[in-house]
Amino acid sequence: MEFTVKKGLLQKALGVAGRIADSKVPAQGVDKFKLSLDDKLKIMSNDSIIFSVSTVPIESVVLAGHVLVHAKLMVSLINSLPVDDNAIINIQLDQETGKLSIISDRAVHHLNTFAVEEYVDFPQIDETADSIVISGFQFSDMISHVIPCVSKNTSKPQYSGVYVEAAEDRIIMAATDSSRFAYRFLPADTNGISTGLSVVAPLKFMDEMRKLVDRDEDIRFIMNDRTIGCVTPDTVMISRLINVEFPYFKEIIPTDFETNFSSIDSKSFRDIVKSVMPIAGENNYICNLEVDQGVLIIQSESDQTGNSKSEIKFEQNCPDMEIMFNINYINDALNLIETENIQLRLNSSVEPAIFKMDGRDDFFYILMPMRR
Repeated sequence: MEFTVKKGLLQKALGVAGRIADSKVPAQGVDKFKLSLDDKLKIMSNDSIIFSVSTVPIESVVLAGHVLVHAKLMVSLINSLPVDDNAIINIQLDQETGKLSIISDRAVHHLNTFAVEEYVDFPQIDETADSIVISGFQFSDMISHVIPCVSKNTSKPQYSGVYVEAAEDRIIMAATDSSRFAYRFLPADTNGISTGLSVVAPLKFMDEMRKLVDRDEDIRFIMNDRTIGCVTPDTVMISRLINVEFPYFKEIIPTDFETNFSSIDSKSFRDIVKSVMPIAGENNYICNLEVDQGVLIIQSESDQTGNSKSEIKFEQNCPDMEIMFNINYINDALNLIETENIQLRLNSSVEPAIFKMDGRDDFFYILMPMRR
């Protein structure tokens, strides 16, 4: 194997592949990249659950071939080359020593390689079957709205992934950690995917898709009862599914988008939450939200450090009440709201709060109150 390539193009592809490879996973080959060269360079990476292959345009091919290299070291060596992104790098494999040489104008590295047979093959998929084409911007935005609610506790797998459903005229995503729930849909022609099909995808995969997608381009979204994935112009990323039943949620999604929603200025709401957070942090992030005759009050108290209280006026359309929440979860909700005003539904001190965007019904953030 021998070829030349621009540093910047190789660095970008290795960045994607490097986030997938995982040296902590006890599976063969997952801490390595497979480099496969013909007329283009393909970089394959996996963590035994997620598989990616990135295609890199090259300057010239001297000799085609395949090789397995240590993922973390390959990324570090390319990143450390003291040349700019447009500099041409020569990469060649010495068949006798088994070392891969990385050569630039100002540096030379020699990296040990491994037997290609150690690597797990990329799953065979039909990129046109079980798929639809959707906007990269909308798809990335959709994922960003739900992943904050995915639980980081993997001991309860039903909360550790993102629910994805192909409905008749939309793609639906949802996530919950049992204390809060996010729901988002994207109108789409789902004719390429079985209508009604729903899966639970790993958090890491959904986050990597969000990072991968070029927001200015369309992507091909793949989903069937075995895998989920996406295809961009230079990368294919596929993941196995979490084999678990996602908590049933259809009954908690509002059907009435007008009644009992109060309107609050988004920036003002964020400001009062931010002002109370330092003290709330000393009290397990517990805060008290009070509604009193058109005034929204956020306060928190710690026996060791003191208390904070901040308030704003708003268009109240609910009973007066006091209700306890985790202030971090309120802050997450506010950071996901993209409109000038927030619509907030509060029914009672023991029922969940519902946050939505003003004039938009495609996103809901539902927050459970804390017990007193």
